[in-house]
Amino acid sequence: MPEDLYTQLMKQKPLLLEWFKANGLNAQERGEELSYADFCLEKLTAAGLAGEQLLLAASLLDLGIAIGQIQMLVEVTKEHRITHEYLIGLQPSLVSA
Repeated sequence: MPEDLYTQLMKQKPLLLEWFKANGLNAQERGEELSYADFCLEKLTAAGLAGEQLLLAASLLDLGIAIGQIQMLVEVTKEHRITHEYLIGLQPSLVSA
């Protein structure tokens, strides 16, 4: 039974991530921008996705990137709150009312 497209792409994911990291750094050095979404869409197009499938893939990539950014903001906010609460508790006289 042939592998489905998802299984094929998941097997290639580590190799593709390494390739993207290397080429992304090279592109930055040349002053170019290589976005991860564009890179993934190029690979999905090469794998045979087109039309609505490609549109859905682009939407899912955007959603995944947005979720990652939100997770990072949540972590930064948690760290800031912990640090802020620690400083307030440690030196209350430095906090103005």
